[in-house]
Amino acid sequence: MKLEALTQMNVTVGTKSLIRRLNAGEVREVFLAEDADLYLKKKLTALCEEKGVPVNQAPSMLALGQACGVKIGAAAAGVLK
Repeated sequence: MKLEALTQMNVTVGTKSLIRRLNAGEVREVFLAEDADLYLKKKLTALCEEKGVPVNQAPSMLALGQACGVKIGAAAAGVLK
């Protein structure tokens, strides 16, 4: 899925919310910003692998935030089922 498509999707934005939703089985695809904290990226990538959820890269936190319709940057976002 392309980053631009997030504006038309039901998404969860932010690391804490994304982890909660991943553990609940509510996420079908994840976007991680390339400039996000390395520890968070590793943690989320491992959780996505465990849950069988594909991970896509976003060019920056600002671009990911804008694609999700928020006025600040976002390290991670997930497309909900």
